[in-house]
Amino acid sequence: MCRYPFFLLLLLFVSCEETSAPFSTYRPLDDRDSVRWASIRQWQGGPPPTWEPLLWRYQLGDTTETLHYDLRPLPAPDSLVRLPHRLVHPNRAMWYRTRVRFGHDQLLYVNADDGAQVFVAGAQVPQALPNSFRIPATEDSVDLHIRVLNNAMAGGLRQARFSPWEEGLTFYSRQDWAAQLLAGPPPWDTVVQVQPLLIAEPYWQRRADEQYRLRFVTAATGPATLHWGRSAGQLTETRQPALAEAGVLEFAWPASELPDTCFYQLRQGGSQSPVYHWSTAAERAGFTFTAWGDSQGGWPTFARLSRLMAADHPDFSIGLGDLVSDGALHTQWFDFLASLGPVAGQTVVYPVVGNHDYDGFYDDLIPALYQRYIREDTYFAWRYRNCYFVALDPNEQFPLGFSDKQQAWLRAQMA
Repeated sequence: MCRYPFFLLLLLFVSCEETSAPFSTYRPLDDRDSVRWASIRQWQGGPPPTWEPLLWRYQLGDTTETLHYDLRPLPAPDSLVRLPHRLVHPNRAMWYRTRVRFGHDQLLYVNADDGAQVFVAGAQVPQALPNSFRIPATEDSVDLHIRVLNNAMAGGLRQARFSPWEEGLTFYSRQDWAAQLLAGPPPWDTVVQVQPLLIAEPYWQRRADEQYRLRFVTAATGPATLHWGRSAGQLTETRQPALAEAGVLEFAWPASELPDTCFYQLRQGGSQSPVYHWSTAAERAGFTFTAWGDSQGGWPTFARLSRLMAADHPDFSIGLGDLVSDGALHTQWFDFLASLGPVAGQTVVYPVVGNHDYDGFYDDLIPALYQRYIREDTYFAWRYRNCYFVALDPNEQFPLGFSDKQQAWLRAQMA
């Protein structure tokens, strides 16, 4: 009779151990990760057969052009140019034209500053992948236009490369290799198959509604719960996510309910994160904040800067745009969040959107991955003590400028 209670207790002990397995954690790969890079490149496969037109006909767009071009016929560029072709014409459209005829569908990959739209026989072709377009087979030769939208100083068409559709689709979809992590264990890495992956460690934001928001990005499945308390050994309080969508978990606190200091841990899918520490800045006469821009310039460098900022314990931190080098790549956002982690896990961060964060979204200028991983609003404001901060977004329209809606919002902030 005594053996059965003992056996039951043993099962409970094993069950507790299974629910406390640690998350594995995503880390940006650098050149020293040669073994893992080799595995990824083997999975990606070699590039497909390609064809690149030697000459294009070029014409500078009109100053009145906006994001959507509805006039017909399209411009007829006639100046012959070779790629790469870049000129200093800020805030202008640039038109490139060639003649094509394909017996089978093709994938057209475009590398342009800052983004591009494609037209075949006068009709606009939507993106199939970031910076890639499906070009249908044609019976006769037709005009193909690439409309480059330049939001920087120098811009133009760097490269336009055609590949057979199926081969091109496989190759280019795998260039954003870290996006595969959201769908489950990646085929190239047996290490992360052991435990679910914590893709982005916590990062704090404070919104205009006076709520704090804490976000994680995970590849785990199942219900998620945040356990927290005033000491690392007493995580007795729990909170359910206000948002749980496509790997993004967000927990919300009214400012009045968040203690000055707390410890917290994410538990999901039989795994748990490390215990993190949050605290508001100590009361003092003034306050400090850090500001940085172009984090896309190199993740090891930005990670070091993030650690230095964390050591200074600022009241908050502001990112001044160009957070990533290509806003349409999940891999870039994962690298950004991983590098930002040291400071974002302990204090509020306000990452402001830049023109590179819109890359790959020039069909509609909606920075979908910024909105998915960072925040939904691209212009916002916040108050800290006796100061008011306003972040604007001139990239939401082409040419660069502020929409009527944003201007009305700004006037309301200044009232």
